[in-house]
Amino acid sequence: MRIALLLALLSALPLGAQITLLDHKSARSTTAGGTATTPAMNGSSCTSLCFIAVCAGMYLQDPGTTGTLSTSGVTGGTTTHGAAYSTTNHGYTTLFYIYGITSMTSSVTISLARASGTGGYAQVAAAIFSGVAASNPLDQQTGLNSVAAGTAQPGSLTPATNGELGVSCATVQATAGSPTISGSSYSLLDAIPADATVALTTASGYVIQATASAANPTWTFTTLTGNTGGGIFQSFFKPATGSVVRHRALVIQQ
Repeated sequence: MRIALLLALLSALPLGAQITLLDHKSARSTTAGGTATTPAMNGSSCTSLCFIAVCAGMYLQDPGTTGTLSTSGVTGGTTTHGAAYSTTNHGYTTLFYIYGITSMTSSVTISLARASGTGGYAQVAAAIFSGVAASNPLDQQTGLNSVAAGTAQPGSLTPATNGELGVSCATVQATAGSPTISGSSYSLLDAIPADATVALTTASGYVIQATASAANPTWTFTTLTGNTGGGIFQSFFKPATGSVVRHRALVIQQ
């Protein structure tokens, strides 16, 4: 009797990519109506499934409709943005995101140029991630307008899948200080402090959920001086998916 061992295909099961934070930087324009450009970020370790999230803040204007976002050191990718949140005629915040990037250099910069007209300074807080879905990455977003002193939450979201990336942003008009974030396992990425000249502060936070669960972080504004309002939000992005081929052994007796 002879025994032959064969491998038979069992299935190709979905395998989620792990999202990883690679680098983050922030910047503000130094003149009213000027351009905010981040210091160089290192994205060279990301060779596929690359993603950039940009919290954009402006005074009196929606960055998504009156601002122009540009990049350096980035190859490929699609740029879009979510809704804007604001206290009317004060700080506006919007999330730009760039997905499907094929490669990046060790000197990635993000710039936000403010359109001409009434308004103040542009601010950006950018973060580079790997492992985000290369197409249709946005799962869901929610936010809150008319944010002022004290604490506020953007609203609860439960991601559709495990392993999603959550990004939360806040922009508030103030003369000193910057907001902080806590709860739902969120960590602060960047906080651009306000001052008497640049009467605006923009901050960003993130979470990568191993297991999907409800998230509703708390932004705290009690450290701000001259706070006259702004907006906050959170967005969730799906991880990339691939497949893993598994086999089973068949023993055939002859």
